Amino acid sequence: MVNGQSRKYQGSVFILAILTISLLSLLFLSMAQNARITTLFTGRSKRYYEMAIMKELFLAEYVATPPAQRASSGEIFYSTGSVSYVYQAPYLLMTASTSDYQKKFEVVIEEVDGQDETEETVESKQITSKNDTEDPRLIQKMQAPSLDENHTTNRK
Repeated sequence: MVNGQSRKYQGSVFILAILTISLLSLLFLSMAQNARITTLFTGRSKRYYEMAIMKELFLAEYVATPPAQRASSGEIFYSTGSVSYVYQAPYLLMTASTSDYQKKFEVVIEEVDGQDETEETVESKQITSKNDTEDPRLIQKMQAPSLDENHTTNRK
């Protein structure tokens, strides 16, 4: 024993290397999954707000038009997509659509004092696109804005 006690490590270095590599791999996979979830959330949020903005623009224009001049059905085009509508008694059925996605809205139009009108969203449903390839396991983990909870009231 020239420089002190000597210990021969047999296999400890190999086990530590394997554990370190597996820990780093686990962290990398977790980071990759978080990046994917963030990307999906961003895309869904963008689609949600595109649809909501088109719906609100259409409703503002529709309510501003006098009732006698309103068409009972039609389609209006915007830069991001289009809104097609059908008016049946107090219900206004709208379908906002972009290149790949659609969303349906059902709005109640009421006359207040014979002049002013209010609208209230009763129900909205999302129709997924034909080429939606998102992983359902990741979608369940995502906390995206709900596309089914659209309750707004606008008074003129």
